[in-house]
Amino acid sequence: LNSCSALIIGIIISGNTLVNTVGTISLGGGVQRAIVANNTLNLATSTISNGIQINDNDCVVVGNFVTNATAEGIVVVTASNVTISGNVVKNTRPSGATVAGIMVNTGSSGCVISGNRCYDDQGTPTQLFGIQTQGTTNNCTIIGNDVRGNVTGGMSLVGANNIVRDNLGFVTENSGTATVANATTSVLVTHGLALTPTVDGIAVVPTNNMGNATKF
Repeated sequence: LNSCSALIIGIIISGNTLVNTVGTISLGGGVQRAIVANNTLNLATSTISNGIQINDNDCVVVGNFVTNATAEGIVVVTASNVTISGNVVKNTRPSGATVAGIMVNTGSSGCVISGNRCYDDQGTPTQLFGIQTQGTTNNCTIIGNDVRGNVTGGMSLVGANNIVRDNLGFVTENSGTATVANATTSVLVTHGLALTPTVDGIAVVPTNNMGNATKF
């Protein structure tokens, strides 16, 4: 559904199987609150094509299985408040510099990406990232996804005010202990996270009597 002459609200695209096809599922203008659910897409074609493309606001993409897309498996293009949940996306193949299972393009905001599995199990893997955001993507929530098993990394994220936590294959929470030696005032601690933590995201708790020290 692209460039509709009249606004379409609440359409449901569900239960379809697309195999070896150039045509995919695309919502490209004039659609709101659409649901794309429980579809199977095995593209396996040399023509450059996303699996599921969303250009419209307030849409839901849930429970789909997408494999062998020659661009992104699921992509949001300059849209807001799109929910992508419970999908399996694997074995996407590069059509340009980057390729990801799930991509949120620049200018998109307020998207929720949760509970998805994005990986590559080919003999020669090609899916670079499980999830990727680009440019000015902002205010997105990325929680509880499994992005293990991609070529370059679990995720590649940019943008502002995004919430990212509890994803397998992309560490955003960690803890440990370190000791400040006598006669020193600092210690270097390796955080082991996929992203550099901000100061307000770091908690330091003493594990013993601090002696004459008054602060840490």
